Amino acid sequence: MNNSFQLLLQLLKDIYIVLLAIEASGERHAAVRPKPLLNKLEVIARLRISDTTYRRYVKKGILTPMTLHGIDMYYEQDIEEALQESKRKGRL
Repeated sequence: MNNSFQLLLQLLKDIYIVLLAIEASGERHAAVRPKPLLNKLEVIARLRISDTTYRRYVKKGILTPMTLHGIDMYYEQDIEEALQESKRKGRL
């Protein structure tokens, strides 16, 4: 048991050293940064559409919300892509 404890302690020390090295290098992994989320009202404002148009876009599948506690939420990048696609097709 003492040997297992020593191995675990050494492993934790090694992990700590690696984390310190990562922090010192200033590197940030893209997956660590949270992606900005937009709610329904922010999407309507960003796309400059009405609530009726919003509901129609959701029904047609142009917009695909994630529902968090009953609230439609979107990643900002997904809305930007939908906006570019709308501009490309001449909708906006």
